[in-house]
Amino acid sequence: MATLELDRLTKSFGDGFVALDSLSLSLASGEFLALVGPSGCGKSTALRLVAGLETASSGEVRLAGKPLTGVAPRDRDMSMVFQNYALYPQMTVFQNIEFPLKLRKMPKDKRVAEVHRVAELLQLMTQLEKKPAQLSGGQRQRVAMGRALIRQPQLSLMDEPLSNLDAQLRVQMRGDIRALQREFRTTTVYVTHDQTEAMTMGDRVAVLRDGRLQQMGSPEEVFGRPKNLFVARFIGSPSMNLVYGQLEQSGEENSLRIGSQSIKLITQPGNQSGRLRSHAGRRVVVGIRPHYLKDPIVTPVPNGEVIQGVVRLRESLGTETVLHIAVDAERFGGKTSSESEEVTLANETRLIACVDPASRAQEGETVRLAMEPSRLHVFDAETEESLL
Repeated sequence: MATLELDRLTKSFGDGFVALDSLSLSLASGEFLALVGPSGCGKSTALRLVAGLETASSGEVRLAGKPLTGVAPRDRDMSMVFQNYALYPQMTVFQNIEFPLKLRKMPKDKRVAEVHRVAELLQLMTQLEKKPAQLSGGQRQRVAMGRALIRQPQLSLMDEPLSNLDAQLRVQMRGDIRALQREFRTTTVYVTHDQTEAMTMGDRVAVLRDGRLQQMGSPEEVFGRPKNLFVARFIGSPSMNLVYGQLEQSGEENSLRIGSQSIKLITQPGNQSGRLRSHAGRRVVVGIRPHYLKDPIVTPVPNGEVIQGVVRLRESLGTETVLHIAVDAERFGGKTSSESEEVTLANETRLIACVDPASRAQEGETVRLAMEPSRLHVFDAETEESLL
């Protein structure tokens, strides 16, 4: 186990393209960091710089407090797990897992004991004599994990290792990887574009956009207190509902004017109420996550605020019902990612609400949706930074 520090790490290319822009972050010993963002945001570049496969334009990588500048990849005491597994096809499962120990010239009896210990954890004991071509995708991924972890490196780097697996297997492998990481207590950087993987696996999550760090914190912090509109929209499924509103203030009370409707705003203790006061009377972007909009007939919200709209589409998913609600509000049309853009249907502003399946709201009906005022998010319409 070891600490990892990235100090203003930058990677630019001859054509002027900056793939990574002054990235600074640190991992505690044994921590699992999920590095997430859309394609092209710089996450794989960051991993390659840490591994020594690319040379940084500026900045520094430190492992266990020691700078790695000039240290060859093979001497960095790191393991890597890739999307394509990179197994030796001519070797058996046993030989693939054993290989790093042979390079260290570990005695054979100790090698056998270690391989069996790791294979037991990975549920590969019955596959040890098979070759990779005889294994399923999930089994091959386990072999790659075993080969990486058996070395007990100071740092483990994983670059989208589950992207080739089907959805059900990915769910299982997420749990397996996390369990193994806890067993070995290896400091780990896990790169993914899948925000569900990042949120369910990471001790902390770092969100990148265009080579820059947007926010880093626990999954709960990144989901519940996004620092800007990009993080708010990228993290969470379905994405956060966003509309334009106007911040109004009367004495010490704040409210939001959304179309013809007004909603009381309650801020949590410690929030920067001064920033809200400076935006009184100005246009802001208001956000509410779909799962925090409730049908009050089946899910009462004490002291909740209400927004009204017309049901345009009802989707029954069994565990929940998704309602698409046309509301009297101005749609937020900002573009916060090169890969995401608001979609307008019939020139209406629509909110998505994930409500209890017992809701009887039907298409064409006018409904009232309730929310806790403390669940609302408010962003500066120009800087896109959170005001709470």
